[in-house]
Amino acid sequence: MPFQINKIVVQSTLDAQSRESENLWDLGLTQNNDIYIYIEKNEQKLKSIKINRKAITEKNEVGNIAVYLPTSNKVNQVYTASQEDYFNKNISYYANTSDNLEKQEICQDGGMIAFRISN
Repeated sequence: MPFQINKIVVQSTLDAQSRESENLWDLGLTQNNDIYIYIEKNEQKLKSIKINRKAITEKNEVGNIAVYLPTSNKVNQVYTASQEDYFNKNISYYANTSDNLEKQEICQDGGMIAFRISN
């Protein structure tokens, strides 16, 4: 391989929003798993990293799965404007001189890529 994965971090969060209902426990839940993949510095320069996504044919019993890409480099707002669903699409990060999550760029000497799986 032209690069090695140094570590993978998964940050899971749950968001609950009250629905317009008389039932106090009638909540809309969103579960997010933010996945950060760290690529180790290597002698070879990276050109790009592509995550090939295969379609899943089985439906969830509850909820809808979506895959989002970062839309910001701000730590607390990485996915706030994410709307395009990459569930059945390939994800590409292209090499540059530094990491930029918003532009889907990774440092050519190694860095970090990220995406979110939401239900």
